[in-house]
Amino acid sequence: MTWALIRKELLTNLLTYRLAVALIFTVTLSALTTFIGSVDFSTNMDAYRTEVRSQAEELEQATVYEQTQQRVILPPQPLAIFSRGLTGLVPQNYWVGLDYVGRAPWAMNQGSLNPYMKALGQIDFVTVVTLLLSFLAVVLGYDGICGERERGTLKVMLTNPVPRAQVVLGKLVGGVISLWIPLTMAFLVCLLIVLANGDVAFSAGDWARVGVLFGVTCLFLAQVFALSLLVSTLVRDSDTSLIICLFFWLVGGVGYITALPSLSRYGHEEKPHQAYMN
Repeated sequence: MTWALIRKELLTNLLTYRLAVALIFTVTLSALTTFIGSVDFSTNMDAYRTEVRSQAEELEQATVYEQTQQRVILPPQPLAIFSRGLTGLVPQNYWVGLDYVGRAPWAMNQGSLNPYMKALGQIDFVTVVTLLLSFLAVVLGYDGICGERERGTLKVMLTNPVPRAQVVLGKLVGGVISLWIPLTMAFLVCLLIVLANGDVAFSAGDWARVGVLFGVTCLFLAQVFALSLLVSTLVRDSDTSLIICLFFWLVGGVGYITALPSLSRYGHEEKPHQAYMN
């Protein structure tokens, strides 16, 4: 009986236009942002190789220590294609000296990106999941129970010998699987685009992190859908459920992404540069 309820919920979601539209938008936007991120990674890798060769030539030509300019050069991370994180803020080139402490490091390819792609360059796969697919989770879950109650189909369903827990479980599992379908397709397309780049070489640890990233995104969407379905069981009408779900989506999704990086700066005490000279 539980599988029949899951199958019913899954087929209902698959036959709706909202899931089809979300699938098209998710795959298209994820592929576009991943392609731009892949090009950006290749640009960073070329800049990294150039800086490494330049530093090696400077060290070979130096005869005394004063002629050397020690630098810490970090290679670009391939997983940043999926999630930029703080990559744009953390530099790849840092000067080091015995009597000098660098205070203004910078990215090696600063200013080399196409200015028309900067807007899309800030969007990555994780951003698409956090905003677009989480919104789809709200749309699929806000009327899961109260919508059935308003249409009268819930009463008809409960006239059969079906426990209420199985009804909720069927809707939960069916809705989560419906969300995982566009997520999986978008993730596979992004992964193929990344692997097509000759500059990208995943290590065993990178592959493990890719798997963790996919698993965490699946759990994140399941959590958003479960909370939306919970709200749907607690209210009487779908309009109220939609308002409550959208409010928490804006606060917990958009507000979280926007405010948390700024608030985190206040929790970290930055030492003056004189402290590093001791």
